[in-house]
This record gives sequence, structure tokens and C-alpha cells, in this order.
Amino acid sequence: MSITGTALQNRLKHWLADADLPIVIAQNITEYILTLNTLPSSQQNYQAAVRLAIAKAHRNLSEILVAITALGLLLMLGLRKGDMDKALVSKQRVKKPSEKNQVDVEMAEARRDSATARPDTAVAVI
Repeated sequence: MSITGTALQNRLKHWLADADLPIVIAQNITEYILTLNTLPSSQQNYQAAVRLAIAKAHRNLSEILVAITALGLLLMLGLRKGDMDKALVSKQRVKKPSEKNQVDVEMAEARRDSATARPDTAVAVI
């Protein structure tokens, strides 16, 4: 979103400068539109020039977004297809429920053995 906002603001500055209008308008265009709508009809040419600059900036923004979308499409087409169902080479694996219980039993026995081996030290069992 910030990229499109920046692009719109930059293009609006360009078109406002091209029409010899103040580029300060581009910094807060949403509030300026309210001001623009309240201008008297005697400044109709000024209103038309600002609206034309806004329209040209929006057109440029659309062109930029189409170019970014086309680039994304080309990058996507360049990706090779990969099989997501292939076997992974790893030592890690999901333990079966029976294995989990065995590990819990072994850990409890190790804690008990360490507590009985050194009765002078306290072992916290969590």
C-alpha cells in the first residue's frame, strides 16, 4: 500500500508541476479534494487543471500496477514445478503414540534414578 501511495504522490507532483500548479497539493491530496470542491465557479479552470493532474496520476499508477503484475506473472511462469509429496531426508520424524509413552517412561525413570543416586541433592520433577 505504501508503494502505491508513494507512486501516486510522485506522479501527481509531476503532473501538477507540468500544469504549473503548486506541488504541495500532492502531499495531502485527500484533504485538498474537499477544498477543491468548495472553490467558487470562477476558478473552474483551476479545478479542471487539478482534476486532470489527478486523473493522469491515477492512470500512471494503474500502468505501474499492471507492470508489477506482469513482472509477477513472468516470475511465476519461470518457476519450475516441484512435487510437494516427495519424501524428506531428515533424521527428525513424528513419534507414534506408543513411542511417546515410552519416552515419558524413560524420562521418569531417569529422574527417579538421579534422585536416588544422590539423596543429598533435591531434584525438581516437573
